[in-house]
Amino acid sequence: MSLLFFLFLFLLISGGSFSQIARDHYLIEFTDKNRSPYSIDHPELYLSPKAVSRREKYNLPVTQQDFPVNPWYR
Repeated sequence: MSLLFFLFLFLLISGGSFSQIARDHYLIEFTDKNRSPYSIDHPELYLSPKAVSRREKYNLPVTQQDFPVNPWYR
């Protein structure tokens, strides 16, 4: 009897955890950065000072993927 109770409790708890998954989230990637007003040469205009120093510390280059969303999309 107790085994059946614990099995029921397990199924109840695990079934509730799956209902928490949000299915209405999407990933959108903008690939055309050609008309961006931002430059790789001046990352301090769009990255925080902490982000710039962290990139320098770990020797990570700034690329076009770091640019914010192009104002043309707003």
